[in-house]
Amino acid sequence: MVENEGGNNHVSEADREREKAINDWLPITSDRNAKWWYSAFHNVTAMVGAGVLSLPYAMSELGWGPGVTMLVMSWGVQPDVDYSYKASTTAGKVFNFLAAMGDVAFAYAGHNVVLEIQATIPSTPDKPSKIAMWKGVVVAYLIVAFCYFTVGFIGYWAYGNAVADNILIILEKPAWLIAVANMFVVIHVVGAYQVYAMPVFDMIESLLVKKLRFTPCLRLRLISRSIYVGKYIYYIYTPKSQLIATYCSN
Repeated sequence: MVENEGGNNHVSEADREREKAINDWLPITSDRNAKWWYSAFHNVTAMVGAGVLSLPYAMSELGWGPGVTMLVMSWGVQPDVDYSYKASTTAGKVFNFLAAMGDVAFAYAGHNVVLEIQATIPSTPDKPSKIAMWKGVVVAYLIVAFCYFTVGFIGYWAYGNAVADNILIILEKPAWLIAVANMFVVIHVVGAYQVYAMPVFDMIESLLVKKLRFTPCLRLRLISRSIYVGKYIYYIYTPKSQLIATYCSN
């Protein structure tokens, strides 16, 4: 019995060592040495993006609140700018209002990766990770609010209800500024994809090494991630699968 108990303890210790080695290898729990500004940076990356370009259009549909604000600030704006509702029927106004609220809600996406971001911050009883995470989130939302409100208010102030769904569409010049803005959107989307895909990578690699008993290594990580990204690109460029890819990305 003693030997069996000792053997069981030995197996249990080995399992604990293997679990620790796996957690040290998995992307989210590998290095828990992030600081609060890491949290702020990744939260901003996850939230601020292409969605900000639709905020001026959302402001044009929200109605009298932003409209009155912009009317007060409208000195010097071209005289043909109209801040009234675009829709003429009650149903149209209601649906446009709800759609605008959806645009605003979509612009503040990123909450689905908050816990994964917090998992990279070291946590002890004396210094729990929630303190650093809260500080990073506050800073991130201040930056996000500055970006969003600036684009939303100024875009609506300049174009009124004639603003397009994407503020870049209505701009005609200077061409270099539009090109730079589109380039930054692409750069951001590439970076944000890494933040959003990391929980998926962690889940896939956890399944491979914990359930299927693959050996943790760089080759396994490279192959699994390449297959996932390749399938995602395939879904994007396949018309019937675009809806699935959009759902998976959200």
